[in-house]
Amino acid sequence: MFSRNLALIIGINNYTNGISPLNTAVNDAKKLVEILREKHDYEVWECLDEVATLSKFNKFLFHTLPELVTENDRLLFYFAGHGVALNGDDGPAGYLIPQDAKLGDTNSYLPMTKLHDALSQLPCRHFLGILDCCFAGAFRWSNTRDLLTSPEVIHQERYDRFITDPAWQIITSSASDQKALDNFYLDSVRGQVGNHSPFAAALLEALEGGADIYPPATNGKPPGDGVITATELYLHLRDRVEIPTEKCRLRQTPGIWCLNKHDKGEYIFLSPGHELNLPPAPPLDQSQNPYRGLNSFDEKHSSLFFGRTLLVEKLQDFVKANPLTVVLGASGSGKSSLVKAGLIPKLRQDNTEKWCILPPIRPGETPLEPLNNVLTEAKLPLVEPQNPQHNLAMSIDVWAKNNPNSKLLLFIDQSEEIITLCQNYDQRQEFFQQILTAINAHGDKLRVVLTLRSDFEPQITDVGLKLAPEVLNQLGTKVLINLWQSGRFIVPAMTRGELNEAIEKPAQARVMYFQPHDLVEKLIDEVADMPGGLPLLSFALSELYLKYLRRQRQAQYRGITIDRALTQEDYLELGGVMRSLTQRADQEYHLLVQENPAYDQVIRHVMLRMVALGGGELARRRVPLSELEYPPAKNALVKEVIQRFSTARLLVIGQDAEGNPNVEPAHDALVRGWQRLLGWKQNEEESLLLQRRLTPAAQEWKSQQKAKFLWHANPRLDLLKKVSLSDDNWLNQVEAEFVRRTLQKRRNDSRRFISLTVVILALSGLSIFSFNQLQQLNSASEQFQSDSIKVLAEFSINTVLNINPTSENNPVRGEVKALNKAPWRTLLNEKNQVFAMSRKYNKGQVFTIAHHGLLSNTNYSTFMFLVLNYINGLNGNKKVLMSSDHCELLTLNNDLKGYKIADIMEKLGYETKEISAPINSTKIQNTNANIIIIGNAWGNLENDEIKTIEQFVSNGGKVIIVGLGGYWKDYSDKPDQLDKLAHRGKCNQEGQDTNDISTYPMNKLLEKFDARFESSLIN
Repeated sequence: MFSRNLALIIGINNYTNGISPLNTAVNDAKKLVEILREKHDYEVWECLDEVATLSKFNKFLFHTLPELVTENDRLLFYFAGHGVALNGDDGPAGYLIPQDAKLGDTNSYLPMTKLHDALSQLPCRHFLGILDCCFAGAFRWSNTRDLLTSPEVIHQERYDRFITDPAWQIITSSASDQKALDNFYLDSVRGQVGNHSPFAAALLEALEGGADIYPPATNGKPPGDGVITATELYLHLRDRVEIPTEKCRLRQTPGIWCLNKHDKGEYIFLSPGHELNLPPAPPLDQSQNPYRGLNSFDEKHSSLFFGRTLLVEKLQDFVKANPLTVVLGASGSGKSSLVKAGLIPKLRQDNTEKWCILPPIRPGETPLEPLNNVLTEAKLPLVEPQNPQHNLAMSIDVWAKNNPNSKLLLFIDQSEEIITLCQNYDQRQEFFQQILTAINAHGDKLRVVLTLRSDFEPQITDVGLKLAPEVLNQLGTKVLINLWQSGRFIVPAMTRGELNEAIEKPAQARVMYFQPHDLVEKLIDEVADMPGGLPLLSFALSELYLKYLRRQRQAQYRGITIDRALTQEDYLELGGVMRSLTQRADQEYHLLVQENPAYDQVIRHVMLRMVALGGGELARRRVPLSELEYPPAKNALVKEVIQRFSTARLLVIGQDAEGNPNVEPAHDALVRGWQRLLGWKQNEEESLLLQRRLTPAAQEWKSQQKAKFLWHANPRLDLLKKVSLSDDNWLNQVEAEFVRRTLQKRRNDSRRFISLTVVILALSGLSIFSFNQLQQLNSASEQFQSDSIKVLAEFSINTVLNINPTSENNPVRGEVKALNKAPWRTLLNEKNQVFAMSRKYNKGQVFTIAHHGLLSNTNYSTFMFLVLNYINGLNGNKKVLMSSDHCELLTLNNDLKGYKIADIMEKLGYETKEISAPINSTKIQNTNANIIIIGNAWGNLENDEIKTIEQFVSNGGKVIIVGLGGYWKDYSDKPDQLDKLAHRGKCNQEGQDTNDISTYPMNKLLEKFDARFESSLIN
């Protein structure tokens, strides 16, 4: 407590020298002296009327008080009299008017700055100044700190801190916002309630217990806790003075300020006749951590979200005005927290508009899935890419009809994941299309908010423009770019004041403090100029809290109670803000490796899976726990790593909307800042790229359980085989089984290949291979690839296809012919008719065959096997694109039994996928395909499509062009039958003449490669 309670009370009525006297100032002072002496045990110096001269003021301030006041005293200074505020260079300059002052002579006044300087030299720990005079608020210009708000509940621990920490506060009876004031007229208009001024009457009432009203009365107990803080005193004065004086000529607005020497204390009065009723502060444990560490703030944490008040208000106004808001900032600038803990609670409290707020989503690897999850939760229709009518705009239309007076907020957090995690081109395109179309359709009702790392903005805008062709056609590029530009909301770095709030106020909410107080400034110094430093600061603060808990537990074992303080000693032990995160990661790593050296490899394999490989700076990747299931010998170690790193708050375990568990680094800062992880990533870049391709393929195979999803023809298989046999095997359980099955299938395929070749050779009577060569085919696929052409070239068409081309039942009615002496190689011919040819074209390969030359046989899989092996090799990429939307007859997997070429391809181990019109390079690139098949298309191919296919072949791709049978001539003028055969609706046959072979669509393509289809049935 304090050695003495001291008070200097000044009251002046009897002004002279042209200054009007006052009526209540002395009465106010006398009554205050009485209350202080009798009810608060104060020693009081009184300076009333003629005693309160300027010389006496100076003597008291500069001699008496410094000589008598000690460190363990507390001092109350009260002045009731005239005050004035005059223009100054830095704002209103305030003066107190002594009893002997002369009107207009500022040298006879007491400047408030001089009063401030004199009082600040006093050694006491607690000081409270109360100025009841006109323009008393001018005193605020003499200090630099605002007051921290007192909590509603004063716990015992908080009370102890109020007493022990410095408290230097000023309460003023009136404000000073008259910045151009020049008033020397000092009159007697000061207001009066009974024998006291309004302010003094409220002050006296407060000190007699009137300000002690919280907590409210309950169970027969009186209200209050027995304590009146300076802040509670001010709130009482404000309520009693400001509102009642609004009707007066001059509204009186009390204020409260802190002087420079103020720290975390509060000047306190004990309520007369009231026992102290201070509850202990709630116990602290891990669940009460006021800091989020590497995690962002969610809406439920808004009570601990400080430092962004003005920015939240600005963002709220911005979102209301713009259908699209892109919250941009560096990683770690607090974008997600700003929206989730700032904007969203603010909108919910909005009294001017009603908001429906969908749960936040993150795009992840499949962005349409989380979008549909929130639509399901809101009981709205889902987005169905295969059904254009079921789109996001339509879903919002349904919502709008049921909520005519509301607005809808869709928040997409960490939208850079569309680039870093989503590798599916179609999903990217559909997601952009859905969002932009919905904004375009419902700009009045829908508000879309994205958070986006600044370094990904160029990629997102570029991809967004390319992937939203429908919106682009509707609005135009300029409008779409303007939509983005006008929606950019930049998140600036926090100021020192904002950082101070973000550090101190969460601790205050838990009745904690920093020891010493300048520790806060050290924390701010570390991050004030650090881009993206907020997560590191938050992590360090969280670690300080956890260190306090450990000290608390140790003290409890010894029966000791420690202060609720975050200490500099713990801060130094952490290594400061900069090293706290990586030091913790290294600490967990070393502890595990000391237990078992095998953890070195396990931690590396687990953590590398959590690094996203998209453009820009490194980012974290959310990994399903199912992906971290390993073979039994390794699995227990993996689970322990996840558990230990999660307990250390380096990893976060969560789940998707369907309840499937996942894990990810708590923040990108860990991925970007942990040097050990960065070294691993640099050394294993190629393995990481391979793993990212392997994992989805293995998962698809597991879900489908079909051999066609295996990689038996993938050139990466040999590398995976080496990985599976190495000591540094990073394959998880599904991937390991996938590789094992794939290797087995490749061995089986090789055996079948040899057997099939032997049969063909036996049928042909040819002796192309020796028996020893056949035995070596497992390891000699390249040799067999070159020999396949000999089989094709030297067999008769009757032998290979088991048909008779001259038969009336199976006529081959079309043939192919090379032009301009192009280097075509004849593969199938009979009686001077060529039914199949092949040629090299730049880096690629072209194979062409007449439609019936392929189709009209009982088992053309043998032929396809040889053709594909010839142009692609036994171990080539087995992803095939099959053209659609041009009324292709052969390549569609439709109901016509004989035309199921896709089934044949899949049986041969190829993965087929339709490529819709128009064919373009973007569609091809996003499939990683090696072969395109165009099968007897009757609909026109656009010139750009033909150029795209030519470029594809030039770059090393292969194309199989199947062409002219009798159908083009027979059915082109029979649209109903053509529609039935093509299964694709009406064909674009503009400019075609079935009597002119040059107008046949497949010839327009084939002529690019110096060949054409011919038929004796057509001119």
